[in-house]
Amino acid sequence: MDIVIPTYRRIANILRTYDQLKDFNVLFVCHESDIESQQTVRNLGLIPIMDYQPPSGVNATNRGYWAATSSLIVIGQDDFNWHDGWLEAAEAYEKPVVGFNDGYVGHEETQHSVGWLVNRAYVEIYSLANGFPNSIFCPLYKKNYADDELNETVKNRGMFAYARDALVEHLHPGFGKAPQDDTYAVLDQFSEQDHQLYLSRKSCIIESVTHNK
Repeated sequence: MDIVIPTYRRIANILRTYDQLKDFNVLFVCHESDIESQQTVRNLGLIPIMDYQPPSGVNATNRGYWAATSSLIVIGQDDFNWHDGWLEAAEAYEKPVVGFNDGYVGHEETQHSVGWLVNRAYVEIYSLANGFPNSIFCPLYKKNYADDELNETVKNRGMFAYARDALVEHLHPGFGKAPQDDTYAVLDQFSEQDHQLYLSRKSCIIESVTHNK
């Protein structure tokens, strides 16, 4: 099982994530400019997946997915806390995209996920970003709303299951679970731009339903 973990200038997060997931094939995706993260990954005995695009979780996630080889692929982040039983719970759902419970009540109520177990064969054929073949995220986003588009797309297609019992806790400052840092802040400045992009792509998200069921 390949687990894609984009990371950018968060050494402690790399170490914590590896400690929790070392029984899996963890693909840490490091930006070409982030030498310290690259070296940290190598010190763990792993080979970092290199991302040469502008640094963002969107670009790094797609890069990690393209480097993965397993039939089922986990899309994660470096600020997740992987609770016991998360994978067994997610695998019980028979859908091409299974969303994890990130521990935030508001997301649980709307079945909004920020991490997923995805079926490679489905993504290769249909993609999760309409207009961009074989991709997890639409690469036009800087950061925000890429997850909204993914969730809405697969829900509209009837290809999504929300795994309430697969707890992969998001240790995000917005939930009071981590301090704000530059990695969050740099891309958050594009939040309104990302929001407008999401609104502009609403029609193509809906159009994708007709040929992906």
